[in-house]
Amino acid sequence: MPAAQEDAVSVTAETESNQPELASTAPPGTSTARTHLLVAAVLLVVGSLVGVLATLQLVIPDLLGGIAFTTYGRLAPTARVLLADGWVVLGLLGLSYVALARVTGNEVRRSAAAMASLAIITLGVVVSVVGILIGYQSGVVGQEAPVWGRAISVLGYALAAFAIVGTARTAKDSLGATGWYLTAAPIWLTLSGIVGILPAPAGVAGTIQTAFANAGTIGLFAVTASVGLIYHVLTSVTETDPSEPRPLATLGFWSLTIVWANLAAVPLIYSPVPDWYETLAVAFAIAALIPVLTIAADIGLMVRGRIGDIADRGSLRYALVSGASLATATLVMLLLAWRATSAVAQFSTWVNGLEALIILGGASFAVFAAASVMNRGGAGLPSLHFVVSTLGVSVAAVALLLGGAVVGFTWAAGPASQEFANAGEAWRLTADAIEP
Repeated sequence: MPAAQEDAVSVTAETESNQPELASTAPPGTSTARTHLLVAAVLLVVGSLVGVLATLQLVIPDLLGGIAFTTYGRLAPTARVLLADGWVVLGLLGLSYVALARVTGNEVRRSAAAMASLAIITLGVVVSVVGILIGYQSGVVGQEAPVWGRAISVLGYALAAFAIVGTARTAKDSLGATGWYLTAAPIWLTLSGIVGILPAPAGVAGTIQTAFANAGTIGLFAVTASVGLIYHVLTSVTETDPSEPRPLATLGFWSLTIVWANLAAVPLIYSPVPDWYETLAVAFAIAALIPVLTIAADIGLMVRGRIGDIADRGSLRYALVSGASLATATLVMLLLAWRATSAVAQFSTWVNGLEALIILGGASFAVFAAASVMNRGGAGLPSLHFVVSTLGVSVAAVALLLGGAVVGFTWAAGPASQEFANAGEAWRLTADAIEP
């Protein structure tokens, strides 16, 4: 055989022998996570476009006019379902598999259930979106999707919890903060989803049930899973043992879980619910500062002396923005619960600003950070993506919060001035205030 052919054969054989080794360098759970992220990214793009159309209709009322399924009342809840129930849920669940595989040192258990949950949750989101667009809304704020669409998603949540708990059980005594948060999150998601599809009784009891279901998805699940991914990112970039026992980590986990599980009453301030229930909401909103301070202190002690050695600065930046968004959301929640400020902020775009901080800020940037770590900091154009995303979230959240405050004070000024600007021709004051 000629020398050139021998060299070619040798190189080919060496390449083939190295392929399994190169493939094995990917973190366990990467394949499952990337499939989740692919579907989640599609829902993110579609949801963002639908949200932009709905927003433009507020300033261009004739945009897409005359078509029933493109009205604001259908596009806005459609965007919310795609982003909250699609992008956030699938993104957080998908990267939970990678994070738990790293903590346990094992591959994802019950991977068939994990992939089945992806398909079922996606089906539930699609069915919910179609139902809303063709006019089958439930009429319940935060639960606009028809009940059959939400029921399909709940089945997917249960399968995801089944797969994640199965993975966590392989090292249940050494999960650390990352494992605790990421194992608890899908359980809370499933339980709140079940509450959301149960027939709600009339009156105050039904209102409380709906509020609990809403708080479980947008609040407890998203916050818990995001904090878990933040721990995963920081232990990865600092090469810290994720299973290291720390008293502050334990306190942070239990305080966050207990507090956020009882914040469902916050949107019900100045509603027909009993006064004691409103007082409970205020108390837990104040107590929400405890997990913020505890988790911040725990993370600070964990990374102390290691910041200068971090090579993956991109992932670190995403994680810091996620944490800052969640901390800010906690303060916004407190102002929404405090009676004096709630009288202004309630029922305004302040509520949308809170959701933007949790969904577009905390949860989304936690997904970005964990995905960046999974790709070893090579997600492609990370600096440009980071700058644009951070700027977008900041502008959106600040605009919604300021708009809510302006509108709230406008509403309050009407009766105070006895001009009653809340109705009739004087309502234009509110429209002029919010239009920018």
